[in-house]
Amino acid sequence: MTVYPIQQTEGYPTRFQYGVVAGSRTLTGSADAISNAPGNPNYLVSGNWWISSPGVDAITLIAPVSGGGFGGASGGVFPALNGQDDFILHFVSTTAHAHTITTPANAINGSLHIATFGAAVANNISFISKSGVWYVLGTPVGVTLS
Repeated sequence: MTVYPIQQTEGYPTRFQYGVVAGSRTLTGSADAISNAPGNPNYLVSGNWWISSPGVDAITLIAPVSGGGFGGASGGVFPALNGQDDFILHFVSTTAHAHTITTPANAINGSLHIATFGAAVANNISFISKSGVWYVLGTPVGVTLS
């Protein structure tokens, strides 16, 4: 079995004792898609996601993979994805636009799928993943769920 070091490797998440740690990403498009596709600049990692688009960004966020931990290698350098429980995402708008985050049906709090930002700088929302669902952490600032 391949053993991976306990550190961030090429922007891909690594498990520590208290969850997943990664870093931050900046979204600058008008239709950014956050996915599990290796090589995608918006590969799903736990951490800060800065929304810095010059206009409205319609963000698509995949549902997290249920379960935890990483397994052996898949395709060489990437660890096999066994689950994404305990990922924490902090989305913060650095521009005053009505951005949206859309997930598959019922992927937010088990019954919702859209987070709509008010058009103000510093509006934000945080999620934690568990069993294939994104749960809202704390109180969103300037973000409405539907």
